Amino acid sequence: MVQPYFENIRKQIINELEIASSDIKVAICWFTCKELFDVLCNKLRNNKSVSLIVLNDSINNRPDGLNFQNFIDLGGNFYYSDVENPMHNKYCIIDNTTLINGSYNWTYFAENKNFENITIFKDDSVVNDFINDFSRLEQHCNLVKDVSKEANKDSKITIIENAILAEETDLILKNKKEIDSNNLILKHTIGESIHNDKYIIFLKKGSKIPNKFTHNLTTVEDYQTTCKNDIRFGEEDKGSSNTKIGEFSVKEIPPLPKGEPGLITTFSIDEYGILTVSVKVLETGIITIQKFNIENLIE
Repeated sequence: MVQPYFENIRKQIINELEIASSDIKVAICWFTCKELFDVLCNKLRNNKSVSLIVLNDSINNRPDGLNFQNFIDLGGNFYYSDVENPMHNKYCIIDNTTLINGSYNWTYFAENKNFENITIFKDDSVVNDFINDFSRLEQHCNLVKDVSKEANKDSKITIIENAILAEETDLILKNKKEIDSNNLILKHTIGESIHNDKYIIFLKKGSKIPNKFTHNLTTVEDYQTTCKNDIRFGEEDKGSSNTKIGEFSVKEIPPLPKGEPGLITTFSIDEYGILTVSVKVLETGIITIQKFNIENLIE
């Protein structure tokens, strides 16, 4: 069977990857698509063999890019092609019986901007030719165990590559916002440990992210001028029994009898895993803001 595709290419590739039963080989010049990358990582978690060759340049290696080290740590075979003799292929071999080949890089740029194509070959003699080519590439490319030591080594960035890099970054951030905002949830309850070891819950486990919650608090001692905010996560009744995220102090509270100063506390978590805690003192209008990275508490 030979079938070309010119639209919905990412979906077609994912469909083929999902049914892989033993082995996946990928030679792709530029790879930035997290959705495709996650499928490969899940295959590794299910004890499938996955080998991946990409170009060692700044489009593939970026702070907001794919975690190739995680791929290696899961047992994947990862190779860099150098920029002097770049591996410019875009193909994938599945179970040594299916070939996906075409113009399509596994990037957001290719999916959202370009006119691209792939052709899927099943049980065709051409598959063996690509298996042999992949073996040849493995011999000429660098098998990597530590990405931090090899990424962008001797890379040369042109003006055109910089333009592609900038636009691809915009597409990554746009895609992350669109996908994550529909699917992310909080893995643990988040709240604050307060007076007498009580635990005030702000956002419960399972809450969708992004999310926001506001609560009215007050002082617990007469003429109290400062207030410590002890932010924690967990499901225990006692504040101290939950895990600390961090703490900060609110100052310049008017020295009034306990219960009189108004403190409006707002918890807000965005799609990038940043928790923003703000406390407004009603009597003065002063707002204290503290941010925490809780990406590990989101799934």
